Amino acid sequence: MTTSPVQAVSAGSIKLILRPMIWLVAILTALALPGAAEAAKPKRVLLLHSFGPDFAPWNAYSKIIRAELARQWPGALDIYDASLATAADLASESSHRSGCT
Repeated sequence: MTTSPVQAVSAGSIKLILRPMIWLVAILTALALPGAAEAAKPKRVLLLHSFGPDFAPWNAYSKIIRAELARQWPGALDIYDASLATAADLASESSHRSGCT
């Protein structure tokens, strides 16, 4: 009586084959998860205004830029506004406090 190749495979040899495959799938899954978490984080965008966000016509431009970013970017966005005038005021205040002119 002859045995077929299917019958010759024992349960022990199946475990020897499956165990490395399971580890490989687990490692690949673990490596893929941090990339998925990074993709879920919203991208941060800084809109830098010369005189502040309320001066015309740049306030209209910033609204258009925000709308276009939201429309064209597939993920979530965190948009921050900053003003150069505010930064310059803070810098001059700190230099006056330290005695520098």
